[in-house]
Amino acid sequence: MFTKKLDVEKVFSNLKRAIEIEPDYIEAYLAIGVLYEMKKDYESALKFYEDALKLDPLNKRVYEHTAAVYEEAGKIEDALRNYEFLITLAPKDASSYINLAYVYIRQKNNEKGIAILKDALTKEVTKKAELRLALGYALALDKKYDAAIEEYRTILNDEPNNAKATFFLGAAYERSSRPIDAAAAFRKTLEIEPNNAEAANYLGYMFAERGENLDEAVKLIKKALEINPENGAYVDSLGWAYYKKGLIDEALKELEKAASLMGDDATIRDHLGDVYCQKGMKEKALIEWKRSFELDNTQKEVENKIKQAEQELCKDPQ
Repeated sequence: MFTKKLDVEKVFSNLKRAIEIEPDYIEAYLAIGVLYEMKKDYESALKFYEDALKLDPLNKRVYEHTAAVYEEAGKIEDALRNYEFLITLAPKDASSYINLAYVYIRQKNNEKGIAILKDALTKEVTKKAELRLALGYALALDKKYDAAIEEYRTILNDEPNNAKATFFLGAAYERSSRPIDAAAAFRKTLEIEPNNAEAANYLGYMFAERGENLDEAVKLIKKALEINPENGAYVDSLGWAYYKKGLIDEALKELEKAASLMGDDATIRDHLGDVYCQKGMKEKALIEWKRSFELDNTQKEVENKIKQAEQELCKDPQ
């Protein structure tokens, strides 16, 4: 990744010079398109992808980038058309079906996305485990956790050390209120990939939420932070684990840091409100809870905290 404008401009110049020297150099067109895509100059990116397709009308990589740019630019029908063409171009490639399904899923049409993935599983497609992972994810979004769990288990029957499947299995178990099974799945993930920060954090936060194994929760979350120290969600997890352990000052330090890293996040604002409340800072607690509720007005517990705080009844949420 280029961090300086001068670096990017130099690369642009070199790539354009390469095209002047060798007009059929398709990789240069693709690379320039990617750079424009990174700059969110979608019109320019599409121009270079179109030029690349003139050189190779069936280039799969170029169509993938073209489809992604159309989606990023909000031109959903064009994105769908390109992803559908990719399926005809590479009918055995699982990624073609996954990309198409995910466009529908991101458009809140999970039913269509699920149908595409299920249909793909009936075909002679490579990497069926990836299809099942995508299908499990889509099913979980629809809160069809039992069906998602079945997909992940099917993967693990053939690939017992598939860390993605064990992780998503753990998440599905947790969301379906099966914490013992969830913990086992996350531990299996960490056995396969000891440096899987996401699994360490998820397991640690799950323990903290439940008020269980709090020493282990802190250890797990700290491990995640060793791998990704500036992850605001992980910092929030650590602060919440400290809060559950009754270490209020430590919790406040971490949660304020999490808020500075992530800005307006409903969960972090709720957690900060709880900590301020414990420290007797009722006005600050109320501000944080109100901000949390503004960000997510489906939180009944936060709504109740606000009502009680406004009545100067500071509730202990533990």
